[in-house]
Amino acid sequence: TLHPSLVAGANKGKLAALSTVASWASKSKRSRHNTGPGRNGLHYSTYKATIRRSGACVSASAGEINMNQELCNPMEKEFSADWQRIMDSSIKAFLAASETQVIELCASLDKQLAAALVESRVGQNRLHSLRTAAGRSRAKAIKNAFQEMKTVATNCQRDLNRSLLPKIRDRMGDSYDAAMGAPGGKGVFRRMDAAMQDRSGAAVDSMFNEATKDLVDAVGKLIQNLAAMIAALSATIQKAMEGVFSMLWEDQANDEVSNDPEQQKLVRNCRDALLPSFAEISQSSRIVLDMLEMTWSWTFLLSIVSSKSSGSSRPPRLRWVFL
Repeated sequence: TLHPSLVAGANKGKLAALSTVASWASKSKRSRHNTGPGRNGLHYSTYKATIRRSGACVSASAGEINMNQELCNPMEKEFSADWQRIMDSSIKAFLAASETQVIELCASLDKQLAAALVESRVGQNRLHSLRTAAGRSRAKAIKNAFQEMKTVATNCQRDLNRSLLPKIRDRMGDSYDAAMGAPGGKGVFRRMDAAMQDRSGAAVDSMFNEATKDLVDAVGKLIQNLAAMIAALSATIQKAMEGVFSMLWEDQANDEVSNDPEQQKLVRNCRDALLPSFAEISQSSRIVLDMLEMTWSWTFLLSIVSSKSSGSSRPPRLRWVFL
């Protein structure tokens, strides 16, 4: 839907480009408050200052000048209405429809899961509370995911809407360089204009078509990115539901272990086998603690005696020795 308007815009931009380039050196000079197709010429000094700055300059006499934007205007004017309509309404409609489908699929899954759990003898009250909790968690995950997708689409649309101008500026770089490289002296302005028009003719043939292709490819990548985000949402939904329902099979596993006579026998045997080791460890710990307490006491007393036997009039100092 978007491609025809982009192609038509590229054709209009191509047809108007060379006359726009020629108008910059025309004798009908623009002013700060008066500019247009028939009054778009620049004085030599302003022309040179503008192309030196890659086609964009602010002049005291001519006001703000942007040669690249003037080349973009015919193309942007042609496709801007369709662009806004498609990127706003169609992308939003695509995401809204996808969100509705995901919610419907989850509702169907919830019913199937509930039926299977009823067959597994899960109580109705417990099942109701689990379904309610899972529904809230799932709804929050879906809402957050699609809100992120809308943000991605909006940011991409804004970036794409601004992408034409830098593409034209880059492709016009050789034209600006050629004009700046014109030989000086008498008639330099005429030579600059001739170099600009000659080099721009080669750029114009391809730059609008390339810009169209880049825009269409970028929109296709956006759709693929959104589709991948929708597909990845399945893992998020699964995690949200498992976080609620997994307690059922975890409880079942624990009940099976606790009620299995063989498992209970193994647990008892393991406990009985470990009891002597636990007793030995406990006894060893008490012996070690007693030894440490005795060592600390003797060290403390010897430190005091050593200090007192030195004959010093100063109060005894305690020397702490750790063994």
